[in-house]
Amino acid sequence: DDGRAVSPVGIIHAAEQSGLIHVIDRYVVRQALRMIGALPPLALRRLDTCSINLSGVSLLREGLLDFLVEQLQLARVPPSKICFEITETAALANLGEVLWFMQELGAMGCRFAIDDFGSGHASYGYLESLPVDYVKIDGMFIRDLADNTLHRAIVESVQKIGATLGIRTVAEMVENEQIATMLRDMGVHYAQGW
Repeated sequence: DDGRAVSPVGIIHAAEQSGLIHVIDRYVVRQALRMIGALPPLALRRLDTCSINLSGVSLLREGLLDFLVEQLQLARVPPSKICFEITETAALANLGEVLWFMQELGAMGCRFAIDDFGSGHASYGYLESLPVDYVKIDGMFIRDLADNTLHRAIVESVQKIGATLGIRTVAEMVENEQIATMLRDMGVHYAQGW
């Protein structure tokens, strides 16, 4: 209202506080799947993954699973092209429901990522019980990786646990080549900028 730019984090926070985040999530899912479904066949074959974040609020809303299945079918998007990202705190707060949700969509071929790993409970035990394909290491451990030996140890441990469980790792907030090189040397599979 005052003409200042609002960061995505601020928008998401406001949407969560107002109870509208589930409307945004559904809009994003619908638009992303329509765009993917409209791709020419060659482009669709070349597309490896489209990741779509789902808020914890949306996960608790009745009918989300049916909505996602319906949208995948309407857009004629192969489920294997979609990776739903769920924050660690949302997954752990509703473990039974999230596990069922992941199993149902996973049976169709969808993939899952635990987002912001390390920012909440960071329990490796949950990684073993959830059918996840990716763990996204929270950027707070990545930003100062070159100067913080504790954060380096945490990232290395997440990578080693992920490798043991067959889970690919993604580092968030990779902002320079030095950190990218360190992550590559540690065996982290993917880097995401900020």
